[in-house]
Amino acid sequence: MSFDVYSATIGITIAIVFQFIALLFHVKIHKKESFILWWVLGLGLTVVGLLAAYLRTIPFLNSPALIVSNALTIFGQAAFLISIESFLNKEIKINSIKRVFGAVIVVLIYFSVFSDVTILRMLTTSIVLFTFSVLTIKRLNASKNAENKANINFLIGTFSINALYWFSRAGIVTLILPKYPEVYDVILMISYTVLLLVCTLGTLGIILLMNKNLIDCLGFEKNTAEKERLKFLTIIETSPDLIIVTKISDGEIVLANKVFLDTIGYEYDEVIGRKVFDFNIWENEKSREKFVNDLKKYKKLVNYENVYVKKDGSKFIGSMSVTTINFDDEVFILNMIRDVTELKEIEELLQENKKKFETIATSSASWEAWFDEKGIMVWTNDLVQMITGLTVEESYNKEDIMKSILISDEKEVLDDKFKAVMEAKQGGSSEARITTKDGSCKWILINWRAVINENGHFKGYRTSVVDITDKKRAEIAAKELSEQLKKEKEVAERNSLTDGMTGLANRRYLDEQIMLEYFRMKRTGEKLSIIMLDVDFFKLYNDAYGHLQGDECLKMVAKVLKTTIKRATDIAARYGGEEFVVLLPDTDEIGAIKVAETIRANVEAMKMEHKDSKISDVVTVSIGVATFDKHSLVAPENLVQKADEALYEAKNSGRNKVMPRAEELKILDSSDFLKVVWSSKFESGHEGIDAQHKELFDDSNEIFETILSIKTKEEQLESLMKIMDDLKEHFDYEEEVLREIGYPEVNYHAVSHMNLINNAKLFIDKFQKDEVEIIEVLNFIIFEVIADHLYREDRLYFPYLEKV
Repeated sequence: MSFDVYSATIGITIAIVFQFIALLFHVKIHKKESFILWWVLGLGLTVVGLLAAYLRTIPFLNSPALIVSNALTIFGQAAFLISIESFLNKEIKINSIKRVFGAVIVVLIYFSVFSDVTILRMLTTSIVLFTFSVLTIKRLNASKNAENKANINFLIGTFSINALYWFSRAGIVTLILPKYPEVYDVILMISYTVLLLVCTLGTLGIILLMNKNLIDCLGFEKNTAEKERLKFLTIIETSPDLIIVTKISDGEIVLANKVFLDTIGYEYDEVIGRKVFDFNIWENEKSREKFVNDLKKYKKLVNYENVYVKKDGSKFIGSMSVTTINFDDEVFILNMIRDVTELKEIEELLQENKKKFETIATSSASWEAWFDEKGIMVWTNDLVQMITGLTVEESYNKEDIMKSILISDEKEVLDDKFKAVMEAKQGGSSEARITTKDGSCKWILINWRAVINENGHFKGYRTSVVDITDKKRAEIAAKELSEQLKKEKEVAERNSLTDGMTGLANRRYLDEQIMLEYFRMKRTGEKLSIIMLDVDFFKLYNDAYGHLQGDECLKMVAKVLKTTIKRATDIAARYGGEEFVVLLPDTDEIGAIKVAETIRANVEAMKMEHKDSKISDVVTVSIGVATFDKHSLVAPENLVQKADEALYEAKNSGRNKVMPRAEELKILDSSDFLKVVWSSKFESGHEGIDAQHKELFDDSNEIFETILSIKTKEEQLESLMKIMDDLKEHFDYEEEVLREIGYPEVNYHAVSHMNLINNAKLFIDKFQKDEVEIIEVLNFIIFEVIADHLYREDRLYFPYLEKV
């Protein structure tokens, strides 16, 4: 797992910058309040500190950026503490205990800012920030009273979260980071997020305290009537309905909300101050008289439907509710009109087409069903059987048919979606998997809509379910194909070194990939297989048909390899002349023999004429198969040779066959034994580092020789300790060089070195206690500590050495 810490840093910094800008307006208003200045200073220091952290990506700014980032983060937290003290107007008395405590904090800050040791720096920073948070909590708690309790508790909660995180980080840095250096970026991202949380919530808390204090000082308190008036105006303006307020005495309009003006089409000045009956908003005189008479009779109207006319002459159906309200000893009429034109049209359509709907639902191509508010099905069409396999009668007997057929891991997700839309009284849709009556699995698309009665109460929901199994299978197949194509594209881009005639990888690229897969095999324990094949009697084919036709023959064999090798990780290469090699990572001997036999059969099935062949009338191939695992003692450059030996046996035993490699002999000649060989791929360009790397390779081969010469365990242990001393010396020297060139990941690289050394020591201890064999120790030290680490991780800093 990897995190883009630097992008997260920028995002968090931007958030705090906006907060910083917003807080500046409070500073402008409250210039005399020193505590707000301290808080703004703390925010500013935090912003600059986060920006400095982002500059770590620039190699030559790595160390200065760390120093500035840690220092400003600590001073920003200290400024927050001073701001709280300043707001609470308490003098800080310094006694001897506080002097000693302050000196300790200064020492910790020194290590937090200037230490080159990542763990020590992160640990001391965590302790300092935890201490500041605890002091802030203590001071806030001491000043809490009945009036400010809520706001103080808010700030205490904020800094409690801060204190808990830094305390937890101290433990993580001490106990987890040395073993799992990959969590380093995760810790940084959480740290920046906590800083944003503290800045955001702390700023909100300080503003709440400041504003409450300002209100208390000014004695500003609205009376009940003013509050009610403002509340009323807010409701009027935010209502989705058309609202006008008129005097009961003469019908003068005193208030009209924007929805009313926009809907009717009048301007504000055309409405306010005029009489309500001056407007021709009624469909006819008769409807206006009826409204007036009903209002006089009932004094209050609810959902009074009528047809209203807009300024442009268009009409709409409105449901009006009228009531009286009192303000300043005067009675007003509150008119609320809801546009129900569409609703009425829908209701009419529903009434007119009720039977049609039932007919359509019954004959629908989807499973239609109705459920009550408890989820019990009350109606379904017969398509339920096509979807679920259950008959209509069986489906009615299910207490909750949906939950009974949903696959278990889908239920919780679908329940959450359903609850959310039901609470909002809206519809929704979701894809899900179900188990049918016969046990098969299907994909379905569920569409649901809440059923709401005329009183606005939820009465259940209706669903429409469609079988999308074929569609999902096609999508999954397309996705798999897309991923496969992507992998193949990536492999093709990597395989820039190809054989010009056949289009397969060439020998140079094959050798490099064998080296990579060899190290991966040693690291993961997965098996590695190599297939080598040769066109039978190819020289006779060339003599009989000519070299041009011979080239065509090789192209056809290459085509067979391309079509037979399915996995993106497998590599087919032309090794030379009529010889081909197939590299099969993560493949045991049985799997490799199966692939080889398929290749042999496919070549023969081409029925390409070979009249001079001594075993067939068509072109055939002989194939050798060799499989290796992490215990194999064969050098990477000799893997193909083992497959070639098996190929030789296939030729000698009749050709046109697949021959696996024979069992390894128990006693090996030194020329066959595993050795690590230095090549140009390992060269960094730095004279000192390359010299030490070569020395480590020599030490590894020396240990091999101790095994071949059957030396004592003490002599073997002495060789192991020598390579450990050389390894430690190399790691120290390498880290020193990387710090000099400003390599940004030097601290992570150092942690990796430390873990490799510790794990190597554990293997040696087990060897001393006879818990493991010498070969297992060699496998770890040589392939994981030396070769694999050098081939994968050390090559990451090679470009930085080139810049220097």
